Amino acid sequence: MKRTVIKLSLILGAALIVQSCKTTETRSVESPSEDVVSGSYIYGHEVNSFQPCGEKIEYWVVGNEGVMSQLSERYTGMVGKPYQPVYVSFRGDKIGKATDGFASDYDGQFKVREVVSMTNTNICQ
Repeated sequence: MKRTVIKLSLILGAALIVQSCKTTETRSVESPSEDVVSGSYIYGHEVNSFQPCGEKIEYWVVGNEGVMSQLSERYTGMVGKPYQPVYVSFRGDKIGKATDGFASDYDGQFKVREVVSMTNTNICQ
C-alpha cells in the first residue's frame, strides 16, 4: 500500500512538472479583426510605421516574410525616396508593445495579414 502511494505521488509529481514546462504562445491582442484598417505607412532604415486614420497612435509593422516582402517592394516601387508617407489598407491585428529593438519606441505593433491597397492619395481626409 505504501509503495502504491509513493508511485502515485511520483507519477503525479512528474505530470505536474511536465505540465509546468509546457509552453504556450500568448500575445496581447487588442482588436483581432477581419476588418480593413486604413492609414499612413512609412518605411525606411529603422522605420516601419503605421498610423491608422483618425488615431494618434503609431504602430511598428510586423508580419510574415511574404507579407513584409510584398509591403517593402510595393512601397519602394511607389516612392522616390524613403520615409515618404503612403496610404494603405491592411487586414491585420493590433498587438502588444514590443519590449526591445526599434519596435519598442512605438505605441504598439500591427501584425499585417494582408496588404489590401497602397496609394499616394491621402485616404484619411
